[in-house]
Amino acid sequence: MAHDPSTDHSPSTAPAPHHLARGRTALKARHHPPRQVGDPADQVPTLLGAGAAATAVPSIPVPPYPVPTPFPQPFDSSLAYNFTTTTCSSFFSDFTTNITFRACRPFSLLLGTSSTFFDIQSNLTELTAAMGGTCDTPQTIDQCRATMGWLAGEIVKPTVCGTEIAAQNAMVLEAEWSVFPHIPFDKLR
Repeated sequence: MAHDPSTDHSPSTAPAPHHLARGRTALKARHHPPRQVGDPADQVPTLLGAGAAATAVPSIPVPPYPVPTPFPQPFDSSLAYNFTTTTCSSFFSDFTTNITFRACRPFSLLLGTSSTFFDIQSNLTELTAAMGGTCDTPQTIDQCRATMGWLAGEIVKPTVCGTEIAAQNAMVLEAEWSVFPHIPFDKLR
């Protein structure tokens, strides 16, 4: 039987190709050809004003922008059609309207579940004000951790949203995982 070189897996003793032997700089140059004269990419920094303001750091507005009223809330779209159990639906309705929970302004939940928060992302002033509001809450960090810890403990209970979690309900899973950043890791399940 003749030797098939395509099945030979032994290391080669042949020298490396010249573009690999010269090191990383040769690879980089090989994969990034030089730009042509008059390349529009050469004009972009000038057009965008880069260089003059490249050292300027954006400042935090003083005084801070006022917190939007009403403040964006997690799960601010219809919840009714997303549940197969009334206990989980009631739990979501109760916690999303709870004043203590709302005062925590959890960014992790706003980011993926708030249509209002999504809508304001096109307005830098409103977005900055909302982001500031998530950092400057009426509740203390400890109060919010306690609230989120309670929420994390309740949502996984079989009598609350356990059925929804087992069924991989995306909204319930989003809520379950979004409250974890607020609680210490040693308190997780």
